[in-house]
Amino acid sequence: WQSVVYGFAAAGVVLAILLAIMVPNRPQWFKKHMHDSAAQHVRPSARACLKQVFCNRQTILLGLITGLVYLPVGTFAALWGFRYLNTVLHIEQAQSGLYVSIIFMGLAGGGPLLGWLSDWSGRRRLFLIAGTLLGLVSTSTLLLIPPGHDVLLMINLAVIGLVVSILVISFPMAMEQNPCFARGTALTFVNLTQMLFAGVGQWVVGMLLDARSTTEGQATADALSPGQFKEAFLLLPICMLVAFMLSLLIRETKAAHGPQVTESAEKALAS
Repeated sequence: WQSVVYGFAAAGVVLAILLAIMVPNRPQWFKKHMHDSAAQHVRPSARACLKQVFCNRQTILLGLITGLVYLPVGTFAALWGFRYLNTVLHIEQAQSGLYVSIIFMGLAGGGPLLGWLSDWSGRRRLFLIAGTLLGLVSTSTLLLIPPGHDVLLMINLAVIGLVVSILVISFPMAMEQNPCFARGTALTFVNLTQMLFAGVGQWVVGMLLDARSTTEGQATADALSPGQFKEAFLLLPICMLVAFMLSLLIRETKAAHGPQVTESAEKALAS
């Protein structure tokens, strides 16, 4: 395990160097615009920012959707997926980690792609609705895949990762639905609900498994049957269904993209 930790540390150094080289500084026109805006307006209090966010129904909905969509990562990939694959699909413990990592591969590939598509098209709501609907299908399929269908399992796990990547859309949507002074607060609220739901989801799955093992008189968690794991993970498609229904209530945001960003900023400076 020490070698793995050292590897993560080395990767962190490489990422830090790449960030320093590739991420550009803010342009001068943006700095001037922000300086002029700060000089003309009084900085709002933290209470005003929180009030703005918690009184904005759209931001609350986005927080709930993000938390529900992130559950496959928070509950399955981060904790219970290894046991599920071993117990239900009879996959060796050593191979379970490889299968679970496919979810993160889908997330890593889908995030930049969906972010670019939403900026390019100027539409975010459509991707949110389509992603939650696809999440309902993929999490339901996960519970129906029989042992021995490894290729289908890998494709389905990659799709689940792609579904989870729609959370990158909810962050800019939360910012675009709030005034400038509360956008940071809106962003952190959505991120808070995401991690909160992940922690609660792990506990709920464990509680459901414990309840079934106690009801059927099983002494240890190792004696849990595939059916019991599937019943506990019905939580995922149920939550995806709720996320899909909530996404229908989301309004489209005005996402400026491409040359529109620079053009609008230049007009603001000219005025």
